[in-house]
Amino acid sequence: MASDPDITSFTFTGSVDVGIAVAKMAADNVVPVVMELGGKSPNTSLADADLELTVQGVANAIFQNAGQTCSAGSRAARRAERARRAVERLAARAKSMRVGPA
Repeated sequence: MASDPDITSFTFTGSVDVGIAVAKMAADNVVPVVMELGGKSPNTSLADADLELTVQGVANAIFQNAGQTCSAGSRAARRAERARRAVERLAARAKSMRVGPA
């Protein structure tokens, strides 16, 4: 699609490898390209952060739009002594989610 002569601009969100291929195809037609590639946005929480609010924030950050957001929070950092409870609660939240209409 990026190499189609009828395309006048192209926006792509995805992996770096595919982004390189898209840029090369678009270059043949001198088509402007906007890309968001390979983000790994971390979530962090302090030791005194409310655990339930933290889990809610982490779940929202990674699961919104089925994780198809360039800034999706795909990493989480928490103090080791509180990490187990956070992971257990996040797993329970994920298991309770239901897939809705696409």
